[in-house]
Amino acid sequence: QRRVRGNFTCVALTAKKRFVMIHLFRKSAFLPNFQKLFRGYKINANELKVGTVFSWKDKLVEVEKIQHQRTGRGIAHMITELRDLRTGSKLNHRFRPTESVENVELDIVPSTYQGPSTSDPSMLLFQSKDTYETIEVPERIFGEKSLYLREGTEVLLNIWEESSSEPVSFKWSNHSSTWEVIDAPLKDEGSANTGNKLVTIENGKMIKVPHHVKKGDKIRVNMDRDSFESKVDE
Repeated sequence: QRRVRGNFTCVALTAKKRFVMIHLFRKSAFLPNFQKLFRGYKINANELKVGTVFSWKDKLVEVEKIQHQRTGRGIAHMITELRDLRTGSKLNHRFRPTESVENVELDIVPSTYQGPSTSDPSMLLFQSKDTYETIEVPERIFGEKSLYLREGTEVLLNIWEESSSEPVSFKWSNHSSTWEVIDAPLKDEGSANTGNKLVTIENGKMIKVPHHVKKGDKIRVNMDRDSFESKVDE
């Protein structure tokens, strides 16, 4: 089985050989676009892992959770939680290990947040750190995580070339950032200095923190998990 893209002919490979070929050519100083030949290749469901992006039922989805399950007859299945990268909706599906899906490779573009679009409030503006071009990103891609965006925040935009080079997802360049606590309940005099409490940080997010954190303190927040990491000493 062969398929032709550009001036190259790509021969269907086993999963192991395909991985080795992609790895070698990605490291090569020449043929920098060779990896694009492998975009859209089929993989079996037993090759799926958290973070894998693939095309399925006219949707572009990313694996967020995966669990191997074996029935009483010894038949294995892959129980997955998927996120539709275009709409942000979640869905669950059970795959057979030999069931094939179309793998998708995304281009990663390091970018810096510039601010909301003045012409379209549903779009956010980023600047590519490589080309300095302005990239418009639908706010829905960030969802509630958009509250963590401040001018200069660095992200990695994931762009799918087959979708008019539109960003379809993102990852934080740095998973944590510093925020000031603007509201914190006072500790009860009779309570032990243990456990956690909810405080509000300057972007409006409520974060669970140790009892010793008070209003005016600055804390490091993990933006992926909306969780407290540490108190920042002045």
